[in-house]
Amino acid sequence: MKLSLSILLASSSAQCPDESLGDLCFESCADTKEGCVYKCDDADYTCETRCLAIETECRIACPCSSGCPSGCSGCSSEFCGNGNLLIMDDNWKERRVGYNLNMATNSIQVANVNYEHPVDFSMEDTCTVVFHGKTHFFGGFRNPRRFATLQNCRVVPNSYGLRYPHIDGIYGSCAVHANAVFMCFGNESAPLANRCQMWREGQEGIDEPTTANEHDWAAMISFNKKLLVVGGCSKNGPGCNGAVETYQAGDYDGWTSLTAHPATAGIFGHGLTTDGESVFLFGGMTKSLGADSYNQSIWRFRNNTWSEIGTLQQVSSGAVVSTAFQMGRFAFSGEIYLERFNLVGDNVQSTRINAPDIDDMEMYYSSFLYTDEPICL
Repeated sequence: MKLSLSILLASSSAQCPDESLGDLCFESCADTKEGCVYKCDDADYTCETRCLAIETECRIACPCSSGCPSGCSGCSSEFCGNGNLLIMDDNWKERRVGYNLNMATNSIQVANVNYEHPVDFSMEDTCTVVFHGKTHFFGGFRNPRRFATLQNCRVVPNSYGLRYPHIDGIYGSCAVHANAVFMCFGNESAPLANRCQMWREGQEGIDEPTTANEHDWAAMISFNKKLLVVGGCSKNGPGCNGAVETYQAGDYDGWTSLTAHPATAGIFGHGLTTDGESVFLFGGMTKSLGADSYNQSIWRFRNNTWSEIGTLQQVSSGAVVSTAFQMGRFAFSGEIYLERFNLVGDNVQSTRINAPDIDDMEMYYSSFLYTDEPICL
């Protein structure tokens, strides 16, 4: 069954200002459909049809579709900065808290989250993705072959593990691409930080082509239906890089190099986000005279060109920012507190958002999960 564009698209791309957000929304709807189909029983012959109907209803509510013909103007889609975000972080496990952020009002509520159920799993340096409608936590510093899911505000480990170990954050990176989860550069037993494994439910891991550069402590994202990785370091020297490489699943030519980040000594420990048109880089570190120097700039990568468009205010106070998340035009980043950015134009400013119960949030590769309403209260 093919969806009719005349049903979904209410205006041409020239008339709608938020076409790229609509594309991101469509990708999210497609993932929801795939997750629905995965759960279908073979004997239920109407299940896939119902899943297609769910995808169609989802797409109609996207920016630039018939439900939102003017893009984000008057549109309730999460890709227009509506709804809530549940923020989780391993540094908060002893307090068993998370935070619900209302994206429309910038207000934060404390959430109740059980990070260790049972106690032999830790979220430290896990790969966090939403895949087929479920939140997954893969690997981690203390449990590199295990993974878990979020169920009723509890982090619940799965009964089976990964083919290869994966440590995210300080080592590797991960992203959802081509209806699979790609975990790269985080196998501590591999001699070089240039390998990836692909994971789907029921499959422990499939080897993928290696990158030309090493990307230990890099960041990776799905962008324009390809994986894109920026920066990182070599495991055993000589240092770090600003290399940018991209890969589409099934491409026999492997990874392709693009314009490197301008940091001459490389960049690492940063976060990446996208609005569908550009990739944005937040925080991280670079090398300056042999010592680590914190990156205060916000960088945009568009049309294979890097440009500096703003600054993270808290870096001047000593913050080391590794966390970044984007929904539509709005991005969130920070360590001591959250900064919210509207990523439009070449002079991006931030709005400060404080937690209601602590002065220093101590955010380290925090997980951001979209929800329609606040959860875990």
